[in-house]
Amino acid sequence: SPQLDERARIHPARARTAPRGESVQQALAEAAAAGVRADRVRELLAACLVEPVFTAHPTEARRRSVLFKLRRLSDLVEQLDDPRGTARERAELGDRIREEITSLWLTEEVRGRAPAVLDEVRNGLYYFEESLWELVPRLYREVEEALVVAYPGQDIDVPAFLRFGSWIGGDRDGHPHVTAQVTEQTLRLHRETAFALFERALAELERELSVAAETSDVSEDLARSLEADAQAMPELAASLSGHFATEPYRRKGGFMQARIAAARRLNAARLRERRRGDAVPDVEDDPVLGQAQRLWGSGAPPEPPRPEDDRVAYARPGELQADLRRLAESLRRHRGARLADGLVADLMRRVEVFGFHSAAAEVLRAAGVEADFLALGLADRGRVLAREIASLRPLIRPQGGYSAETTETIALFQTLARLQQELGPEACDVFIVSMTAGVADVLAPLLFAKEAGLFAPGGGGGADDAPRSTLQVVPLFETIDDLHRAAGLMRELFALPVYARQLQAWNGRQQIMLGYSDSNKDGGFVTANWELYRAQRALVDACREAGATLLLFHGRGGAIGRGGGPTGRAIMAQPPGALNGRLRLTEQGEVAFARYAHPGIAHRHLE
Repeated sequence: SPQLDERARIHPARARTAPRGESVQQALAEAAAAGVRADRVRELLAACLVEPVFTAHPTEARRRSVLFKLRRLSDLVEQLDDPRGTARERAELGDRIREEITSLWLTEEVRGRAPAVLDEVRNGLYYFEESLWELVPRLYREVEEALVVAYPGQDIDVPAFLRFGSWIGGDRDGHPHVTAQVTEQTLRLHRETAFALFERALAELERELSVAAETSDVSEDLARSLEADAQAMPELAASLSGHFATEPYRRKGGFMQARIAAARRLNAARLRERRRGDAVPDVEDDPVLGQAQRLWGSGAPPEPPRPEDDRVAYARPGELQADLRRLAESLRRHRGARLADGLVADLMRRVEVFGFHSAAAEVLRAAGVEADFLALGLADRGRVLAREIASLRPLIRPQGGYSAETTETIALFQTLARLQQELGPEACDVFIVSMTAGVADVLAPLLFAKEAGLFAPGGGGGADDAPRSTLQVVPLFETIDDLHRAAGLMRELFALPVYARQLQAWNGRQQIMLGYSDSNKDGGFVTANWELYRAQRALVDACREAGATLLLFHGRGGAIGRGGGPTGRAIMAQPPGALNGRLRLTEQGEVAFARYAHPGIAHRHLE
């Protein structure tokens, strides 16, 4: 397959000692050779952001079962390259490869029914489970090692510059089955994936931390943490003390496992909850319960929550990170630096990148859904919306009585607010408006965000004067005409006092998305790329005039006709000021398998 051919090409290339082209090592070596100072590298790393955003696509119909079979086949083929294998072992590998091929050949490549939204969600999560989880700490470690080589003697920290997003389960543009409930279930499945991976990793960490108290002491901070854990979980403390009486680090690992398991049980229970009045169907008939059970893998979901789970579960990724930091600091002070820089450091990187949500769930909705009212023109709608956003009076009636579409829209923003409160704002903080044609298309979702408590414009004086916002409303410009109007529309937005408050709440950061697929269909490949280039230059100027920091989100397809092509070359072709070390781009479902199914290929692609 093309993926196996690519793996075969990359495998020997990675064994070379000289830096490869377009690699982290080459970039830093060239920077040092060009006289870029260490302080400047620190500044660049602090400002750096790389955020691939996964999307679904109708042409990507592989089943999750097929993805796993292809990964196993790839691993078996890779084992054939091991020169230590005996003739008998190679023959056994050949038999296993033929067995896997037979199983793959006899398996239906696509489902007999149209995939449900949550089928697509799980297919997207496959890349996190099988590739990115393994890859992320290795990629960060490679950056750290390259910095040591390029800037010897300099202490350059590598901040969290990589994160992931997903539209799958949040893309409402032409997808009527994506509801507020589906988006919530999507985030629950994202969390289940993260919790399952952390639970497995913490079990591995606990086994490695068999450090005896006689050979290595613990810090005061870790000792206090162990006492607090024992008070919160006395039964577990007794069990751990019985098994690991002289191994304090291992006891801490056991407490951490228990806390992540409690969080996983609570999430599983909420995933199973149904809206009031809904019947609870059998697992086989219900897509949510069926997806959850298959995701749990063993056929049985996590056990029901225990009475103490709400009290002991990790509520935020920062709590797990704090425990990992305690372990690392204590180990470094007591002859365990290599342990701290191994599995502990890898887990800390994973917490930074994946959090408890694997990938942020982003909402995409067509322009006009929220703003289609009163048969007003776009300019009049903008004035009405700006006035309502600035008003302290609530607009939405608690008793309801709205149309089905309006009720669903209200439910969506209320769901986002509730999920942010429970899971943290970073789990779902992006709302994209496709086919943005006027300021009303951006202001309408901002009004619903205000009504749901996601945006407080302030301006009323007193303690609540400072604006607060936990939702970025991102205009998406797609057609050639939209690209022509983009900079002017943004200037109109920046001139509105209510939008200036939104911008202030995000510390001047403005995210704008550009659509490559529709512009290609609208104007052709050459015209679209030229107009995209011109639009980016104009948007850079508009944001500079407003004192805003621009983050461009590139909605690139996979095929050339949908704005695809070599990503690295596309990055290098951006106009001055369009990147500034920050890049968001879509990873379309049609190419996600080719780029992310194998860790080695994913590593090279992200480089």
